[in-house]
Amino acid sequence: MLRNPLNYCAFVLLLGLVALACSSGTAQNDSRPYCDRADGPYTEERALYAAYCDAMERCGLGKELGFAFACRQECVQSFDFGSTCGIADDEYDIDRWNYQLEVRQVVYDQEMGKECIAWWDAADCTLVKESLHSVQYYDDDSRLPEACQNALQIPDEGGNPLAGTVGEGEVCQYDNECQEELYCGRPANIGDEVCTTCQPYPGPGEPCHNGWCGPGAYCDYNSDPGMCVAQSAAGQACENYNHCLSNRCYQDICIDPLADDQPCDDNAQCESSFCYEGNCFTRREEGGPCSENVECATNRCFENHCIPIYRVGEPCEAHAYCQYSCYQGLCIDRREDSEPCDEDLNCRSDSTCYLGTCVNSSNLPEGAPCEQDYTCGLGPCIEGLCTVWKDYGESCTVAEVCLCGICFEGACGLPNGEDCHQHSNCRSQRCPNNLFCVDPLADGEPCEWDEECASWICMDGECFTYKKTDEVCQTTSQCDSNYTIFCDPATLTCQPTRYSGEPCTVDDACRKEFCDLLAGLCGIPAGEPCSWDNECQGYCDTDTSLCADLKTDTEDCNRDEQCIHYCHYSRCLQSKPYGAECVYDVECEGGFCSRDYNRYRCRGPGECFSHEDCDADSWCNEDDFPALCVALKTDGESCEEDAECENYCYYNCMEQKPSGAPCDADEECWDNLCENGSCTKPGLCWSDSDCPEEQFCDYSLYDPMCTDPKPDGSSCEYDDDCLSGWCSPSDTCKIRPTLGEPCQYWECTLDSYCLNGTCELRKMPGAACDETFLNDAECLVPSICRNGKCETISLECVPAEPGEMCTFLMACSADAYCDLMDGFTCKRRSKVGESCVTTIWRVDTCMAGSHCQEEKCVAYASLGDSCADSVCDPHEGYCDSGTCQSLKYGGELCTDDAECLGGDCEYWDQDEYRCYGPCKQPE
Repeated sequence: MLRNPLNYCAFVLLLGLVALACSSGTAQNDSRPYCDRADGPYTEERALYAAYCDAMERCGLGKELGFAFACRQECVQSFDFGSTCGIADDEYDIDRWNYQLEVRQVVYDQEMGKECIAWWDAADCTLVKESLHSVQYYDDDSRLPEACQNALQIPDEGGNPLAGTVGEGEVCQYDNECQEELYCGRPANIGDEVCTTCQPYPGPGEPCHNGWCGPGAYCDYNSDPGMCVAQSAAGQACENYNHCLSNRCYQDICIDPLADDQPCDDNAQCESSFCYEGNCFTRREEGGPCSENVECATNRCFENHCIPIYRVGEPCEAHAYCQYSCYQGLCIDRREDSEPCDEDLNCRSDSTCYLGTCVNSSNLPEGAPCEQDYTCGLGPCIEGLCTVWKDYGESCTVAEVCLCGICFEGACGLPNGEDCHQHSNCRSQRCPNNLFCVDPLADGEPCEWDEECASWICMDGECFTYKKTDEVCQTTSQCDSNYTIFCDPATLTCQPTRYSGEPCTVDDACRKEFCDLLAGLCGIPAGEPCSWDNECQGYCDTDTSLCADLKTDTEDCNRDEQCIHYCHYSRCLQSKPYGAECVYDVECEGGFCSRDYNRYRCRGPGECFSHEDCDADSWCNEDDFPALCVALKTDGESCEEDAECENYCYYNCMEQKPSGAPCDADEECWDNLCENGSCTKPGLCWSDSDCPEEQFCDYSLYDPMCTDPKPDGSSCEYDDDCLSGWCSPSDTCKIRPTLGEPCQYWECTLDSYCLNGTCELRKMPGAACDETFLNDAECLVPSICRNGKCETISLECVPAEPGEMCTFLMACSADAYCDLMDGFTCKRRSKVGESCVTTIWRVDTCMAGSHCQEEKCVAYASLGDSCADSVCDPHEGYCDSGTCQSLKYGGELCTDDAECLGGDCEYWDQDEYRCYGPCKQPE
């Protein structure tokens, strides 16, 4: 992972030493003081550090930020120190800094660097101050422009290597870490505890690696496993591009690709993969000359130059810069109908911009410009404008607006008496015998043709309208029939026709037009031939093809049509039981035909198929058959869904659900807030960005909540927690004291220190100081109090030797340690048997291979030796059954953290614990 060094290298408060540790560069070999050396030249990332320093000096921020740089070179060097030295990955293990100095790799983007330098040179001092303070206190570079955030990238301490930097045989985790033409894999026939390393991709005759082969080979999947095969030279046969050394397979032959301006017939022949007007052609980059879109890599040519295409929401000057359209200075997606627009290009391709709104081009309103009738939604296109269709008799000026196509004497259609050729010519819509227009005749008036009548029916010489059910009739022909109603001779009214088996007196009464007058029933009697059940008074027996009498209850059946009532489970029944499929309530024994998923089934009162079948105070318990509606559960009873409970269900019935429970509405939740289908709390947060600008995310709560900053005197963890904007070293919100104000130790602003309860100005290099005063830092960084005066710490990327002042961040040579209590001086480590101290924080004062025990350096027990009375070297082994054993690699079984090289014994699987940490280097 890469990080921005200005963000990454935050200011560190370390025993009174405020240390700025940033960036990369090369160690300086010049032994002269920095201010005696030539100023610059500053190149690459060091030019960026110089811009930081210039901005600090221009804005007078050095002392305010806690620094006493004697000159510009010293300031640049302080930025350059940390990443150049690459202090070890454990920020708390100070002793490891003594011998783990290593050059780190930094990626510097020159273009972004130039842009960032220009920003620092011109930025307002208020913004410079905010930017440097944000990095110093909050590890936040959001105030900086993107160029400054990304100009420098360095890998995380202890993180993965930069992509493409690991060589053959070196340890890796991922393919992209390896140098070109290498992949990350485990050597054959070794255990899981051995590290993976960068290895060459397989060559011809070797199995493929995840489908890949080394240079000059491709993976042939026709074998199992896939095997690497040598690529072919130009002129040899091929099936696709990766079969060829040139990566060009054209018409099943490997070819050498053609350069620009060479004649071509196909894109595949060209090095540029583009054949344009018979010659190979490389598409122009942005700003290059062009005459057509196809000539540009951006596929957009405008005013004879290739231009970029901006995304939706980005600023634009013309439509050409956008994928679709430029609207009021911003690129937009095509607008939908009814959305605002300035011109047609703002709208979808099938729409038009009319009066500032997108309108479908085939549904233009009245008055809109048009060319064809089909573009208008309400009428034809007349003289370039959309009009509205006119109905019969409406006023008109031209025939084109009339639905009938005739405009006569200012109205659509012909009046009565005018010659006509079809009904649609007339305003009355009646043109009998294609003679002249007349009004239609009412019922009862004499007629000869149907078309003369308003009802369009002429029956027995009079206009007539068919009768509806229960209306008076004389014959069935007068009823609106289609064999669904007939004229009942008993009542002389139109009535619905009957099904087979229903009573009748005339054939017209039956849907099958056959009435058995002897039985007085519709349909064929028993014993007569039949084809279908609906032909018979009873049912059609499929075995005999004869009509048979309906079966009584309890007789065998296989369908309802055989029974007087219903057929269920192969028995005729008077009504259907619970669970039987049904159509109407009347079929069911319990009186209800209810929906059950995609079908309907019978149930009785209190029985159910779903919660909807039950009253509001009950739920459907499907544990039994039949399922029954039972009383809702009270709070505290176990449940599976809300429908079971008086209130809501979350494992148990409850009045309201807790945070995190699924929900549909606010009222379901304890805190009356349902968001994205889950109960939550108002103000719940994951970071400060989730909160209003005036609040912060308080992580000290069980559920982090957006909280107002705390008043002075409140406990705190971060500056943002406080109204004053400062959380003191005592974890209390306070107004940070400045020069001359009352203070406690380590509370004053960085240009001062607390002495006798008052903030005093920190001292410049060379000033007298009290080296016994350890309660606060008297000297401005990069100096400390030593030998009675403020001395500048060496910023050289070389560990200090014994007797010398410790280097920045307390770095000494491998056989020495930094004695903080004696002038910040490198002291030689004690040998076995010599006296030692354990009072220095996290520092081992004994030589490697030994430790301090009862103020004497004692050798660690070696691997294989007894550890009954000795201690195993924790960097090499652990004590097991009285003997020092080698530490275990990642993946090996373990029982305790002390057994593992990485210091972590973690649960693996199936009650096994394995070491999590470094793997074994391959032999």
